[in-house]
Order: sequence, then structure tokens, then C-alpha cells
Amino acid sequence: MFDRLVGREVIGLTTFGRLPEILLSLDNGLYVASFMTAEGDPAWTMFDRRNSKCLALYCRSGLLCIERD
Repeated sequence: MFDRLVGREVIGLTTFGRLPEILLSLDNGLYVASFMTAEGDPAWTMFDRRNSKCLALYCRSGLLCIERD
């Protein structure tokens, strides 16, 4: 399954739920969704390494946060 995800273009990003979960839409018709099954913040982080400085998007206390390298 990972081979079908590698190199694909993200064409959409949506958040959903009381504490933000993410849904990525890919250019080949596939979707990747996060989901948390325990109490607390969702345990996901997305990294943007397209430029020399890395950006990280994550959830803390129910808010979306961006951390810059």
C-alpha cells in the first residue's frame, strides 16, 4: 500500500472532528486519514520538507500548530 502513496501529489487537506484529525486527498484517488483511539490530542504530525526549512503541522490542546525549523 505504501508504494501507492509514495510520490503522489496531495491535492486536498481537510481537518475534521472535535480534536482535529486530518484527511489527505491524493492525485490518484486515494485518501489518507488519521484517527485517534485514545483520550487526548490526535497523535499525528505532518512535515513539509519542500524548502530548506522544515515545517511541522500538529495538534496540541485541540489547536492546529505549526513549528518552523
